[in-house]
Amino acid sequence: MRTLIIGAGVNGTLVAAALHEVGADVTLLTRPSRQKQLITARLKITSPLGRFSAPIHAVTPKELDGTYDAMILATRANLYQMGLFVVRDAITPSTLLVPLFDGVHHLDHWRECYRENPVAIARFDVRGTQDADGIVHQHGPLGDLKCGLISKHGAEQVEALCGALDGRRFRAYPDGDTVLADAWARAVYRAAAAGACRLSGMPLRDTLRFASCKPFKSMLMEGVRAGEARGVPKLFDAVRRYKTAFQREGEPVGAPAPIEAGGRAGSEALFLLANMLRQCQDVKVPAPTLMRAWEKGANASVRFQE
Repeated sequence: MRTLIIGAGVNGTLVAAALHEVGADVTLLTRPSRQKQLITARLKITSPLGRFSAPIHAVTPKELDGTYDAMILATRANLYQMGLFVVRDAITPSTLLVPLFDGVHHLDHWRECYRENPVAIARFDVRGTQDADGIVHQHGPLGDLKCGLISKHGAEQVEALCGALDGRRFRAYPDGDTVLADAWARAVYRAAAAGACRLSGMPLRDTLRFASCKPFKSMLMEGVRAGEARGVPKLFDAVRRYKTAFQREGEPVGAPAPIEAGGRAGSEALFLLANMLRQCQDVKVPAPTLMRAWEKGANASVRFQE
C-alpha cells in the first residue's frame, strides 16, 4: 500500500515511523523547512520503546509523484481542505482517505466531495511533543489508533492499514461506530466547555465548576440532541465516558482556552462553539444556550493571530 502522510508533526511522524518499520512505501508531505530537517537529521522519535532514527522519504507539494493507495491527513483540522487541494492530482477514486484530526465539522465534506472514495475517520489517542529540532517525544502509554469507515466501502483497506500499524508504536484497529460517537462526544463536550467559558469568564481548566453549572449542561444536551438527530449511535454514553476522562486528566490535553484569551487558543474555542451551533441548526435542534454563549460579547474584539 503506497501511503502519503500529509503533515509531519507528532501524529504524522509517529504513523510514518510505524509504517517505515514494517517496510511500507510511505511518503511524508511537509514544508520545505521540515523536509530539510528530515533529510539532514533523519526522522527521530523517543518513546517508551526506546529511540528510533531512520531516513524517511519527505517531499514538498511540488515534488509529489504519481498516485497513492492511502492518504493520512495529520494536519490541523482547519487546514485539511488546503492539504487536499495540494494533493488533488494524487487522489484516485480508490484512494483511502484517513483524517486524524478531531471534530465533526469535516464529516459532511467527505460525504459530499469524496463519494467514490473509501473514507475512514480516526481517533488517535497518543501523547507526544515535538521539539525545535523536529524530534518527536512520545509520552506515557502507547495509546490507540481507532479507524471507523464513514463510506460504504473500504473495509479491506482499513484492515490492511491497521494491520500494518498495530503493535508498532501504538495499537491500531477498526472500531466502526465507536469512533464516530467518540468524535461527536469530544466536539459536544468541548463546545459546551467553550460556551461555559464565554458565559462565565471562568478558566476552562476549572472543570468542577463548569461541569456542574446549568448553562454547561444545557449546551451539552443541545449538542447531544444534534448528534442523535444525525444518527450517531450511543452518543450520550460516549459523552459520559469523555466527561469522566476529561475530569480525570486534571489538565486536559488539546482543550480550548477561554475565547477572551485571544490568539490561536481563543480562535479554536470560537470555532468549536460556532461549529456545534451550526450542527444544531442543520438538523433543526433548538439551541438557545449555545446561541446565547455565541452572542455574548459578539462585539468584543477577538484576536486571531498566532
